[in-house]
Amino acid sequence: WLPPPPRPPPPAPPPPCRAATAPASHAGLTHACCGPLATRLDRFTPPAASPPPGAVALPAAHSFLFSTRGLEIEGDDAHGVDAQFPWEEAPRREHSHTLAVPPLFIDRHPVTTANYSAYRRATGYAPKDALNWLSNWRPGWPFTTPPGPAPLPPKSPPPRMADWPVTYVS
Repeated sequence: WLPPPPRPPPPAPPPPCRAATAPASHAGLTHACCGPLATRLDRFTPPAASPPPGAVALPAAHSFLFSTRGLEIEGDDAHGVDAQFPWEEAPRREHSHTLAVPPLFIDRHPVTTANYSAYRRATGYAPKDALNWLSNWRPGWPFTTPPGPAPLPPKSPPPRMADWPVTYVS
């Protein structure tokens, strides 16, 4: 007689859903994964009364059509896996939704890598997860990717990139 094999441990709970934060205009909506959408407007900078230097004012758009679609790596053409926006019931490849966009200020010119580098030096900013952050500043990019946790990129971009728009910052 042999004792029964040990039971496997219970599965780990799913990670928190990143879609659990939505703008105030989505209050009361429910997300399939995590229930009611929370609004966390206290984490955002209060609106400015006038455009900051280098920015221009854009008026409100009460009926802005947000529309995007793409090719997916996973799934077939009919069932590709993509993003799920707060107003959608499930992830999908094609998204179309009419939004009310409040007035806002936008920079007249793209933020360059030199601008972003100055910001980093002034604030010491680095994200909690540096995976792919400023990856095109790293030596050997795009041909080398070091194993393990991502090292922080250099404080300044390669000189040839100083006037390029900054990328890999989301």
